[in-house]
Amino acid sequence: MRIKIGDIVKFQCSAKLRTGKVVEMNVGLNRNRILIELLDKELRGKGHNGNDRCKGTYANNNHWYIDLEDIQSVLGSEEIHITRNGDTLNAVMKSGGKVVKRAEAKCHPDDKFDLKTGARLALDRLFDEAFVPHLYSNTFCHYGQIGKATNMKDITGKPLFVGDVVIVLGKYTGKNYEKYYVVDKDGRSFIMGIASCCNNDGTICNYHVVKEKSYQDLCDGEKYGNIKAVLSK
Repeated sequence: MRIKIGDIVKFQCSAKLRTGKVVEMNVGLNRNRILIELLDKELRGKGHNGNDRCKGTYANNNHWYIDLEDIQSVLGSEEIHITRNGDTLNAVMKSGGKVVKRAEAKCHPDDKFDLKTGARLALDRLFDEAFVPHLYSNTFCHYGQIGKATNMKDITGKPLFVGDVVIVLGKYTGKNYEKYYVVDKDGRSFIMGIASCCNNDGTICNYHVVKEKSYQDLCDGEKYGNIKAVLSK
């Protein structure tokens, strides 16, 4: 357990957990004690009888010397470490020196690895309490929550949802273009690849779109263009 001056620690004394602030390190003959400022009001101004479980000794009205072995935990000592293993970034949260949470961001084989965006995604996942299936690009940008309703419809009148896969056809040429995802970015829904032709009122200019696959039938990692479905952590 890592302890430094200024840390708030919990220590065992008289079968109770007490609280103190570390003001001096490495004291005593064996340099295995710390000097703490007492934060428990009931103990401030009182001496120490030397027979308690913590084996602490009285320094002055508000301070005790405590053996390191009697420190139970360090409050507010959270640490976050981000490490790289190939094209995978791992984020680890520690509290009192112990790992309490993990998350990772793995670069897709078809994408170009970017340390900054990958680290940001790993950190976001570390603090993401409730995972939501979503779309994201090879630049680690989110493109909406899968299943979110939009105000767009395909050429047959079927309502479109984020994560639906559509075929894009030229309205005047009839040319068959690629398959694209229905996405949502910054509160605006559109068809990836023809964003400029998707209006805020849900109408689509210059193109017809046909719903090819529902978001409900997607597989984890399914990719169209540079957008991929993320269905699980």
